[in-house]
Amino acid sequence: MPNRRASCRAGLWIVIALLGGVWLTVETERAAHKPFWLDEAYALHAAVRGTGFARLLLSGAPGQASPSPLDYLLLKGLDEGRTTVAYFRLPPHAYYRLIALLSTVGAAAFAFGLALPARLLSRTTSKTTVACALSACAFVSFVLERSTFYYAAEMRPYALWTALWLVSALSLLRTTKGGRTVTIVALVLLAMTATASVFQLAALAAAALCVGLAGKEPLARLGREVLILFALPLAVCLFYCVRVGHWDYPADWCAWARFFPFWASHWWVAAASLAAATLCLTQRATHAYAVPPLAMAIFYLLGPVMFETTKLKGFFFTERQYVAYGAAVPILCVTCALVLSAEAPLKGVRVRRGLVFLVAGAALLGTAHSGWRTIRSVVQDSSAWGGSPGIPSDSARVLSTLLQHEMPRAFCFAGTPTNEALANVRVVAEWLPVRYSSLPVGEKTVFLAAHGDFAEVLELGDSCDSKPAIPVVRTQPR
Repeated sequence: MPNRRASCRAGLWIVIALLGGVWLTVETERAAHKPFWLDEAYALHAAVRGTGFARLLLSGAPGQASPSPLDYLLLKGLDEGRTTVAYFRLPPHAYYRLIALLSTVGAAAFAFGLALPARLLSRTTSKTTVACALSACAFVSFVLERSTFYYAAEMRPYALWTALWLVSALSLLRTTKGGRTVTIVALVLLAMTATASVFQLAALAAAALCVGLAGKEPLARLGREVLILFALPLAVCLFYCVRVGHWDYPADWCAWARFFPFWASHWWVAAASLAAATLCLTQRATHAYAVPPLAMAIFYLLGPVMFETTKLKGFFFTERQYVAYGAAVPILCVTCALVLSAEAPLKGVRVRRGLVFLVAGAALLGTAHSGWRTIRSVVQDSSAWGGSPGIPSDSARVLSTLLQHEMPRAFCFAGTPTNEALANVRVVAEWLPVRYSSLPVGEKTVFLAAHGDFAEVLELGDSCDSKPAIPVVRTQPR
């Protein structure tokens, strides 16, 4: 029986590894062909390359709405080692998005492993089938959730923030002495990723208190446990919160009219989370499992407070400030799987199991719907992935032919480019000597035309126009 259980677990992990490999392949390809937008280019220039490690850690990332530095510290480490590792043979845009990609798939794997019903795998029942499906659903629902999938292919902190929110919330399911350290580390990392995590930490602490009080734990012991878990993360988060500057975007009271429809359209976050929390509270053995979904519901209800705080700081409303809602369905799936796996008293077990199956069915349908929309979007976008990733559009194969023999001396825009186009070409120009390190730097200059964030190869020339208004990006040999 133990051998059968081990083989079942190994088989499920192999399936998840294959799914994760396919997801990483597709997302890496998408990230490679997706040019940097203005915020990414600015972050690379000002926070990653323009600020030292110590200053990033103590003062936060400059010029960012959220100065919390963890994502930028990790990116700086990647940036300084880029030539040593030769970009891992990845195109530059995919290389700088590795943290977002790996953190997303890693958090999904964490959710799957936590939900995998070890106790049920020794026998085949309807509970086992549903619990295994929920475990896989916890993985798939996270990596294919629309906003999570979108930001996993960008060099911004949103993917890491959402991933650490999922890991931090689920780590509270194991707060024994051995698991407490892991939980505190996860919470501190979350606090270092986004100043908005102060609302998530408050929601987690409130949920832990509510569930503990519902379980009639002594208030003194409960308060001490909550303080041990959350004192350091809250202190770290507040340290960066006081460094948030005031932005000068005009006060727009109509922003409420944009925020409320968006917030109301995510009603399912609260509904799913409250349903999962209720399932956990129906039996004493599963009380502790209610903390993550209840925290997710509280975090959703704090949405208007987050919005008003952002507005008071002079910043505009954008949906990406609420990307952490993408963790709602995987939290629901993990909770349902754990409730199914838990021992339950005979009284009322059929009713509880029926409720679990009902909520689990809703989670599976929601995952299928969200996953289908994401997959359809990827199929539509893949038609624009032609050509070599990271290299400017080269329909006449001028640059591609040149790179078979030598590297260009410089890139020169035949006009005034956008900041985004110039930044993307700079990243490509510094990548070429690594990617084509065996080639000499030749005498040819590549002339480009800017089209928004993109650059298109026009022709090759022997010299670049000397007009100062025309930017030149020079290729340097390594």
